[in-house]
Amino acid sequence: GRGGAPGGKALGQALMAAVNPDADSRDLILAAAEAVVSERGVEAASLADIAKAAGVSRGTLYYHYPSKDALVLDIAERHMAALTDRIFELARSEGASGLPLMLEALVREILADDTRSATHVHLVQCAFEGNEAVRERMAVSYRGWIDMVVEELARLGLASRKDEGVGSLVVAVLDGLVMQKRILGRGSRISESRVAALLSAALGEPARRAAP
Repeated sequence: GRGGAPGGKALGQALMAAVNPDADSRDLILAAAEAVVSERGVEAASLADIAKAAGVSRGTLYYHYPSKDALVLDIAERHMAALTDRIFELARSEGASGLPLMLEALVREILADDTRSATHVHLVQCAFEGNEAVRERMAVSYRGWIDMVVEELARLGLASRKDEGVGSLVVAVLDGLVMQKRILGRGSRISESRVAALLSAALGEPARRAAP
């Protein structure tokens, strides 16, 4: 009855009101979650550890993310969107300098951020292990990256806008370099300029420049 204990919906609303998370708490949680995931991996990252790293209560975390799957999906969204924006920015700003310098900037940027690289590897593993929502979100970004590379190469006169294979090649090389750096750790000696030169040669940049 009305004088008894509140129902489930009313109780949930009361708990949300008690938590009263501020507008910035979601961003704090996501930033902390990405850091924890990059260090420990998706499976080992607990919601309690993430709440502690973010400096928020568990109630605030559960208000925004009632499940770990929901949080992991948002981590993937944040990570892939930020990486896509940065790749697009570099392609546009460095494209005028020619393909080798553009590719060198892309390789350097992608390998420079260890937290981002680790997060990416852990999300790939999560997708491989059956998290379909994460896989689908990453697939959207990968397709966008391939299209972006093809568009930029077409603008430089090095590929047809219909040649998805060349875009897949560039993205595969960048992906592989991230994996290689994570595996080799401090023993990694990747030369961004050498990788860029070899990839440019494979894509036909020297031949195009030598033509009359």
